[in-house]
Amino acid sequence: MTLTRRYVERTRVPRSFFNPMNGNFYSEVSKKHRLGEGSTLLQAVEVCDTPMLYLMPMPKGTYQNPTSIYPAKADWEKSGIQVHAWYGNNAGIIEHKGRKVSINALSRWFDVRVEDTLSDVILALSVLEKLLNEHLPINGHTCPIYLQETPTRTAMDLVRRKLPFGAKNEALPSDVESILMRNFSQQRNELLSHGYETATDVHLYDGRFMYASCLRNVPVGSILNDTTDRYLPYVAGFYRVTARVPDNWQHIGLLPCKNTASHNQQQGSTYPRIPGTVFESWCSDKELRLALDYGWECNIQERILWPQTQVRKKEVGEEVYKSLGQDPLRYFGEGLTTIRQTVLPTLELPIRQKELIGEGLRNLLMHGVGGMHASEKYQDREVTDLQFLPDEIPFENVFEIGDGTYRYKEPKIRTEWEQEQFQPHWIQYLYCDCKTKVTKFVLEHIPFEQCLAIRTDGVWTLGPCEVPLDTGKVGVFREKSLIKRGPFPYPKNNKDIEKLMRTAKEGE
Repeated sequence: MTLTRRYVERTRVPRSFFNPMNGNFYSEVSKKHRLGEGSTLLQAVEVCDTPMLYLMPMPKGTYQNPTSIYPAKADWEKSGIQVHAWYGNNAGIIEHKGRKVSINALSRWFDVRVEDTLSDVILALSVLEKLLNEHLPINGHTCPIYLQETPTRTAMDLVRRKLPFGAKNEALPSDVESILMRNFSQQRNELLSHGYETATDVHLYDGRFMYASCLRNVPVGSILNDTTDRYLPYVAGFYRVTARVPDNWQHIGLLPCKNTASHNQQQGSTYPRIPGTVFESWCSDKELRLALDYGWECNIQERILWPQTQVRKKEVGEEVYKSLGQDPLRYFGEGLTTIRQTVLPTLELPIRQKELIGEGLRNLLMHGVGGMHASEKYQDREVTDLQFLPDEIPFENVFEIGDGTYRYKEPKIRTEWEQEQFQPHWIQYLYCDCKTKVTKFVLEHIPFEQCLAIRTDGVWTLGPCEVPLDTGKVGVFREKSLIKRGPFPYPKNNKDIEKLMRTAKEGE
């Protein structure tokens, strides 16, 4: 499969919106504005005259699942509605009285609060669509940009539109794909224990629109896969190394070590830091260069390199250079950055609407990136008798859900469209760049004894730290949140950190 520049002529799908907190309902077709307080989701579906229905949130505990602010699949089925497809994250296709409606939570686009109004959200979507058309144009094409159901689908359309002309981005060989999907983790999530019982004066520093600063020079061209023990500076790629933590090391770990005991990709790596520890690591060239710069001993066991990534035209000729697709994600990222950093601050809109649009741009970036890295999807299947269970499904992957019904996950084969956009080497390289920048920031500006936790592009510290001046550019770290509600118990796990994050958010 080959990913190339492509334009899809789409028609705008009319939408409806429902806020169950106050009964406000709006359809872009009938222009109906209100159902009334106490209106149910079933009533909203009954009056919905569009193929798509967006839902505002409700308080926790309203539905069967007490941890969700949106309806689960069981909630729809309990209301007598047939569910044709359920994608998780409170989205799916339902049918009521012979009419199908695609349901989506507005939290996919925005960090919607219970107090937000329906009019603010609708306006934010409208302005976002207008800004994308103005600042991500396609020369010579009048194919307009329409927001689709989710940021992921919309972003993938934008990526395809902004690929370099003539570039042919081939799918990875299966052996290389398997290495990348099996040995790398998306984020650096780490909780550091210093023996403290309590914590106070907790600060958060995070990178501004971080992923946008990591989109340049992702790997393209021919692949070199060998076992040569030699590091090549400024050549994009990945290395398998045997690393040793220096005897005098007193800071955070620099290289990831895959945690084979974890099946959660987001928490699937550790970062050894105890002096003298020897371990195996799959890392990017940037992560390896950082470790070498700090004196870590690293013996290369395997290399997967893309030497043509930043090759010059005169070195390979016009035709080869065009086909390489230099910097395939550059213009997608630059367009979103321009809107968020330059255009949005100048708009004469209320602050909350600007915040919503900014969140929409961030989700386009985040979900667009994730859409090119998603591994094989799984779909839930159910049987009422184990004799009907497919032979290839391991029995340990089958769960009884009650009433003699068993549920299992069945691999979903990628469509041709999904296979084309599946470019894990681009996105894994981006993830590694983000992890390198965060690690370097901590090494240079955060004393180890003050580093509480690292989560993706955020660093939680015990007390304030001297950091560089915030220039407003993407990728620059700045202080974002401060918690002085202590003393409170020192976090012991990810749940505690997530609670800390919620506390910080509530205080903003």
